[in-house]
Amino acid sequence: MKNKKKRIIVVSLSMIIPIICILYFVVFNPFNSQNKLQNENSSTFINKISSLEDGKEYRLSDFVPFEWDNMYVFSEYTDEAYIEKVIGTESSRIHISDSEGMQQVIFVRNKEVVGYIQGMDYKLGFSVERKGQEYLAIKSDDNYKLHVNMKDGIKYLEFKAVTQ
Repeated sequence: MKNKKKRIIVVSLSMIIPIICILYFVVFNPFNSQNKLQNENSSTFINKISSLEDGKEYRLSDFVPFEWDNMYVFSEYTDEAYIEKVIGTESSRIHISDSEGMQQVIFVRNKEVVGYIQGMDYKLGFSVERKGQEYLAIKSDDNYKLHVNMKDGIKYLEFKAVTQ
């Protein structure tokens, strides 16, 4: 009887583990072209930010080298469902930011996430100022300048609307 129970457990586990692995790769597939595009765009954006100089102003279009319609920056502890509602699409990459100082930067084009960055400001090397707002939303055709202030090794990015 004991051997039969062990065999059932072993057979069950040998069926469950491959199913979990398959589901993981379907949802979080790093080889998925959409995930690859998001990773490339996100890396490019972070690299461009690292080249920005303290005390200078930049046009947003000058350092976002990929096509996007809307950029969103969410504060820590923002609920995943709320983020998806605001950005107008779902993404398996979006999660609740569960630590103080964590931020999510999301670029959307044609209702698809084309860039996604989540992390602590000290690890990313930058923080986007939201001025007390739960999130910041900027359209690619909005006329914004970015002002950079460096403090304690972190670039604080403040977006300012350019008035004509």
